[in-house]
Amino acid sequence: MLGWWVDLLRDSLGDPRRAGERLLAQGFPDGAALAGLILMAVLSALVVHLSLGLQPPEIREGFVAMLGGPFTSALTQAGLMLTMAGVMYGAGRMMGGRGSFGGAVTLVAWLQAVLLALQLVQIVALFTIPPLAQVFGMVGLFLMGWLLTGFTAALHGFASMLKVFSGVVEVFIATAKVMAVL
Repeated sequence: MLGWWVDLLRDSLGDPRRAGERLLAQGFPDGAALAGLILMAVLSALVVHLSLGLQPPEIREGFVAMLGGPFTSALTQAGLMLTMAGVMYGAGRMMGGRGSFGGAVTLVAWLQAVLLALQLVQIVALFTIPPLAQVFGMVGLFLMGWLLTGFTAALHGFASMLKVFSGVVEVFIATAKVMAVL
């Protein structure tokens, strides 16, 4: 069973559309998808707060003031992930896609799992080869866009990754504008 997940991780990095299709083909019930999303939110919050515990007090205090405690961080993370799934679902459907909200939740939960794995590698790099940790941070931004594009294409059955990427960028810009007004 672990081999399947490792293969899925490898596929996610190389061909996220194929990985998304494989994941969706599993037919996870919506409740399982939501549980996976919540698990990823909790694990992400724990990793962030554990890594903050390894930082000097002046850095740690600033981040803790901004993030709150682990429970608040997990709730915020879950809310953001559900919002991402909703936007992935809704924007794709508006463009003629055929995906489901449950499928979007599944894919966002897996996207977070992949990013969490990268975050763990980044933490190890921080203590072994610090400059490499910054590189992993930049790789994470690229990886998020790559995965989001491929997973959205898989969810909605879109043929052109370039058009999906363009849509992802447009939605990101529109969301940033709305958030700036709020």
